[in-house]
Amino acid sequence: MNVKLYYNCILCNRRFERTPDCKIFPGFGVCGKCLASVKFSDYGGFEGISYVDYIISPLYYTPIIKSAMASFKFGRQRAFATFFADCIIQYLNKNGGIDDADAIVSVPLSKKRIASRGFNQSELVADIISKYYKLPYYKDCLVKVKDIPKQSKLNRLQRITNVYGAFKAVNPALLDGKTVVLIDDITTTGSTMNACAKELKACGVKKVIALSCSITDKHAD
Repeated sequence: MNVKLYYNCILCNRRFERTPDCKIFPGFGVCGKCLASVKFSDYGGFEGISYVDYIISPLYYTPIIKSAMASFKFGRQRAFATFFADCIIQYLNKNGGIDDADAIVSVPLSKKRIASRGFNQSELVADIISKYYKLPYYKDCLVKVKDIPKQSKLNRLQRITNVYGAFKAVNPALLDGKTVVLIDDITTTGSTMNACAKELKACGVKKVIALSCSITDKHAD
């Protein structure tokens, strides 16, 4: 007798039967329809900006990913860390990009923002990536020293000035001469990544590879 297996789709919240075109994770799944609508970017990485040497963003910030990211960040749904990390791992295993990395670092949040959300989404993803690739995760080497307005509410110029002086890299003994992978959730203008990379290089980091879960299709704006 064939036993039908059913799961809840983390992206559309519908119950679905397990089929070859879906994907199952511990505790949840992604149905075939949603999986087909997840659009991987075709950049394969591109030149960085100023202090960032290279940028990798596996997913386009399409409506389904925007909704997933909102549930992750503001709905306290930690399971999305597994989903986004899996997308990153799929992409990197196919395209490469962090073969020369020595360590993982993530974009920090302010204490106020962490208290509001319950966690730092970039930390959760970074922890999974570091374990998968067996790279040390320097969780406390980059800190946010200033609470700032949300980047999502600002234009390009405002984003650049908004993050000025917001981050500080510490523990240069760990960072000196290293190639680090800097993980964040979304790349739009790259201003946050660039501000973090500036501080990391001031602490002796040799190379910064920016790795975000998703990228807007107007990243150069």
